Amino acid sequence: MDTDARRNQFVAAALELYAEKGIAQTTIGDISNRVGVARSLFYHYFPGKTAITQAVVDDRVADLLMQFESWAISYDKYSSRASLATIVSSVREYLCNPESFSSIMVRNNNDTLRHLFTVKSAMQLAQRYAHMKASGLTNLSEFPMRHPQESFYVLAVGLISIMSRYPEVPDEALVDIIADALHVDLC
Repeated sequence: MDTDARRNQFVAAALELYAEKGIAQTTIGDISNRVGVARSLFYHYFPGKTAITQAVVDDRVADLLMQFESWAISYDKYSSRASLATIVSSVREYLCNPESFSSIMVRNNNDTLRHLFTVKSAMQLAQRYAHMKASGLTNLSEFPMRHPQESFYVLAVGLISIMSRYPEVPDEALVDIIADALHVDLC
Protein backbone atom coordinates (compact mmCIF):
# COMPACT_ATOMS: atom_id res chain seq x y z
CA MET A 1 0.00 0.00 0.00
CA ASP A 2 1.35 3.44 -0.84
CA THR A 3 2.23 5.99 1.82
CA ASP A 4 -0.69 8.35 1.16
CA ALA A 5 -3.24 5.56 1.21
CA ARG A 6 -1.94 4.19 4.52
CA ARG A 7 -1.83 7.68 6.02
CA ASN A 8 -5.43 8.23 4.95
CA GLN A 9 -6.41 4.96 6.60
CA PHE A 10 -4.97 6.16 9.90
CA VAL A 11 -6.73 9.51 9.60
CA ALA A 12 -10.07 7.88 8.75
CA ALA A 13 -9.70 5.43 11.64
CA ALA A 14 -8.90 8.25 14.06
CA LEU A 15 -11.95 10.20 12.92
CA GLU A 16 -14.20 7.14 13.33
CA LEU A 17 -12.84 6.45 16.80
CA TYR A 18 -13.15 10.09 17.86
CA ALA A 19 -16.80 9.88 16.84
CA GLU A 20 -17.35 6.63 18.72
CA LYS A 21 -15.31 7.13 21.87
CA GLY A 22 -14.19 10.73 21.96
CA ILE A 23 -10.72 12.06 21.46
CA ALA A 24 -9.61 11.61 25.08
CA GLN A 25 -10.58 7.94 25.18
CA THR A 26 -9.01 7.04 21.84
CA THR A 27 -5.49 5.65 21.99
CA ILE A 28 -2.86 5.12 19.34
CA GLY A 29 -3.37 1.41 19.90
CA ASP A 30 -7.08 1.82 19.11
CA ILE A 31 -6.24 3.62 15.88
CA SER A 32 -3.66 1.01 14.86
CA ASN A 33 -6.07 -1.83 15.65
CA ARG A 34 -8.79 -0.17 13.56
CA VAL A 35 -6.39 0.02 10.61
CA GLY A 36 -5.30 -3.57 11.26
CA VAL A 37 -1.59 -2.91 11.69
CA ALA A 38 0.96 -2.98 14.48
CA ARG A 39 1.11 0.08 16.69
CA SER A 40 4.74 0.66 15.66
CA LEU A 41 3.62 1.31 12.07
CA PHE A 42 1.53 4.23 13.32
CA TYR A 43 4.74 6.00 14.35
CA HIS A 44 6.09 5.68 10.83
CA TYR A 45 3.32 8.08 9.74
CA PHE A 46 2.69 10.21 12.83
CA PRO A 47 4.89 11.11 15.80
CA GLY A 48 1.94 10.91 18.19
CA LYS A 49 -1.74 11.48 18.85
CA THR A 50 -1.46 15.26 18.52
CA ALA A 51 -0.10 14.90 14.98
CA ILE A 52 -2.88 12.58 13.81
CA THR A 53 -5.47 14.85 15.41
CA GLN A 54 -3.98 17.75 13.47
CA ALA A 55 -4.18 15.65 10.29
CA VAL A 56 -7.87 14.90 10.96
CA VAL A 57 -8.53 18.62 11.42
CA ASP A 58 -6.38 19.64 8.43
CA ASP A 59 -8.36 17.36 6.11
CA ARG A 60 -11.66 18.83 7.26
CA VAL A 61 -10.36 22.41 7.04
CA ALA A 62 -9.17 21.76 3.48
CA ASP A 63 -12.70 20.65 2.53
CA LEU A 64 -14.24 23.78 4.03
CA LEU A 65 -11.65 26.04 2.39
CA MET A 66 -12.39 24.56 -1.05
CA GLN A 67 -16.10 25.25 -0.59
CA PHE A 68 -15.40 28.82 0.49
CA GLU A 69 -13.00 29.60 -2.37
CA SER A 70 -15.40 28.31 -4.99
CA TRP A 71 -18.23 30.33 -3.51
CA ALA A 72 -16.20 33.54 -3.02
CA ILE A 73 -15.06 33.55 -6.63
CA SER A 74 -18.62 33.18 -7.89
CA TYR A 75 -20.15 35.63 -5.38
CA ASP A 76 -22.72 37.87 -7.07
CA LYS A 77 -23.05 41.27 -5.40
CA TYR A 78 -26.26 41.92 -7.35
CA SER A 79 -27.89 38.91 -5.67
CA SER A 80 -26.08 39.26 -2.38
CA ARG A 81 -28.82 37.76 -0.21
CA ALA A 82 -29.04 34.64 -2.38
CA SER A 83 -25.25 34.40 -2.64
CA LEU A 84 -24.80 34.62 1.13
CA ALA A 85 -27.67 32.17 1.66
CA THR A 86 -25.83 29.70 -0.59
CA ILE A 87 -22.65 29.73 1.50
CA VAL A 88 -24.58 29.61 4.77
CA SER A 89 -26.52 26.59 3.53
CA SER A 90 -23.38 24.89 2.27
CA VAL A 91 -21.44 25.44 5.48
CA ARG A 92 -24.44 24.44 7.57
CA GLU A 93 -24.67 21.15 5.67
CA TYR A 94 -20.95 20.62 6.22
CA LEU A 95 -21.12 21.42 9.93
CA CYS A 96 -24.57 20.23 10.99
CA ASN A 97 -25.25 17.06 9.03
CA PRO A 98 -25.60 14.28 11.66
CA GLU A 99 -22.73 12.37 10.07
CA SER A 100 -20.56 15.46 9.67
CA PHE A 101 -17.29 16.31 11.31
CA SER A 102 -19.03 19.00 13.35
CA SER A 103 -21.40 16.45 14.84
CA ILE A 104 -18.41 14.33 15.75
CA MET A 105 -16.80 17.33 17.42
CA VAL A 106 -19.85 18.01 19.55
CA ARG A 107 -20.34 14.39 20.62
CA ASN A 108 -18.24 12.60 23.24
CA ASN A 109 -16.69 15.72 24.74
CA ASN A 110 -14.51 16.44 21.74
CA ASP A 111 -13.89 20.03 22.83
CA THR A 112 -10.22 19.81 21.84
CA LEU A 113 -11.17 18.74 18.34
CA ARG A 114 -13.81 21.48 18.03
CA HIS A 115 -11.38 24.12 19.22
CA LEU A 116 -8.62 23.01 16.83
CA PHE A 117 -11.03 22.94 13.91
CA THR A 118 -12.59 26.31 14.69
CA VAL A 119 -9.29 28.13 15.14
CA LYS A 120 -7.53 26.51 12.18
CA SER A 121 -10.43 26.86 9.76
CA ALA A 122 -11.12 30.47 10.79
CA MET A 123 -7.45 31.36 10.37
CA GLN A 124 -7.19 29.78 6.92
CA LEU A 125 -10.53 31.20 5.77
CA ALA A 126 -9.47 34.66 6.95
CA GLN A 127 -6.11 34.41 5.21
CA ARG A 128 -7.78 33.25 2.01
CA TYR A 129 -10.43 35.98 2.19
CA ALA A 130 -7.80 38.71 2.72
CA HIS A 131 -5.73 37.37 -0.19
CA MET A 132 -8.75 37.13 -2.49
CA LYS A 133 -9.91 40.62 -1.52
CA ALA A 134 -6.45 42.14 -2.06
CA SER A 135 -6.06 40.31 -5.39
CA GLY A 136 -9.51 41.26 -6.65
CA LEU A 137 -10.60 37.62 -6.87
CA THR A 138 -13.85 38.32 -5.07
CA ASN A 139 -16.18 41.27 -4.94
CA LEU A 140 -17.54 40.27 -1.54
CA SER A 141 -17.56 43.41 0.59
CA GLU A 142 -16.41 46.29 -1.52
CA PHE A 143 -16.41 48.37 1.65
CA PRO A 144 -12.82 49.25 2.61
CA MET A 145 -11.70 47.31 5.67
CA ARG A 146 -8.75 48.37 7.79
CA HIS A 147 -8.09 44.81 8.94
CA PRO A 148 -9.81 42.39 6.54
CA GLN A 149 -8.02 39.25 7.70
CA GLU A 150 -8.60 39.88 11.39
CA SER A 151 -12.19 40.98 10.83
CA PHE A 152 -12.96 37.91 8.78
CA TYR A 153 -11.28 35.69 11.38
CA VAL A 154 -13.60 37.02 14.10
CA LEU A 155 -16.59 36.51 11.79
CA ALA A 156 -15.52 32.97 10.86
CA VAL A 157 -14.95 31.90 14.49
CA GLY A 158 -18.36 33.22 15.44
CA LEU A 159 -20.17 31.62 12.51
CA ILE A 160 -18.50 28.22 12.89
CA SER A 161 -19.17 28.26 16.62
CA ILE A 162 -22.81 29.27 16.35
CA MET A 163 -23.56 26.86 13.49
CA SER A 164 -21.96 23.87 15.21
CA ARG A 165 -23.27 24.58 18.72
CA TYR A 166 -26.65 26.11 17.90
CA PRO A 167 -27.82 24.64 14.58
CA GLU A 168 -31.34 25.99 15.13
CA VAL A 169 -30.24 29.57 14.40
CA PRO A 170 -32.03 30.40 11.12
CA ASP A 171 -30.05 30.84 7.92
CA GLU A 172 -31.61 34.27 7.47
CA ALA A 173 -30.11 35.45 10.76
CA LEU A 174 -26.67 34.17 9.72
CA VAL A 175 -26.96 35.93 6.35
CA ASP A 176 -27.79 39.17 8.18
CA ILE A 177 -24.80 38.71 10.53
CA ILE A 178 -22.42 38.20 7.59
CA ALA A 179 -23.88 41.18 5.73
CA ASP A 180 -23.57 43.41 8.78
CA ALA A 181 -20.01 42.32 9.55
CA LEU A 182 -18.79 42.74 5.97
CA HIS A 183 -20.92 45.83 5.20
CA VAL A 184 -22.74 44.05 2.37
CA ASP A 185 -25.89 45.64 0.99
CA LEU A 186 -28.45 42.88 0.75
CA CYS A 187 -30.36 42.72 -2.48
